[in-house]
Amino acid sequence: MITNQEKKLIHIYKHSAQLNQAEYRELLHEQTGLHSCADPEFSHADADRVLAALEAILFDRVSRAVVPNPVGRSRWIKRATYFRDKQKGGFVPSAQQEHLVRELWLQLQEHLPQSKRNTDYLAAITRQAVGHAVGKHPLTRAECGHLIDALKDRLKHGIKTAEI
Repeated sequence: MITNQEKKLIHIYKHSAQLNQAEYRELLHEQTGLHSCADPEFSHADADRVLAALEAILFDRVSRAVVPNPVGRSRWIKRATYFRDKQKGGFVPSAQQEHLVRELWLQLQEHLPQSKRNTDYLAAITRQAVGHAVGKHPLTRAECGHLIDALKDRLKHGIKTAEI
């Protein structure tokens, strides 16, 4: 679930782009499969995708002089490409993070029953740590950090359980 600040930012971008309710709901559904940013399934990654799409619409409309440029007028919209840059990879996990995830997963498998040594179990840990599974949308650097923390915690628990 996203924060109230993220919901507020989505609505600020929607208002700045002058989207009507139908356009807004269609964009939400297209980007996330959901109809409301208040839906408990709406994740931080969903918010980033929606904000990137809203940003593209907003600044397309600014370039065509349909809406005024909010940069400099709004304290919330500081530049024209922030969320699109974020989606393009400026915030993707580092190679070091990806390597650490693989290493932790390999170590954790040694402490798991055979039935849990599969990608479904890793996907469940990922869903619990970041709010969605890896698939259509890759993890951000921050989400990868949350997954690393979750794997470390699960590994500590697995080691502690094995010692008893």
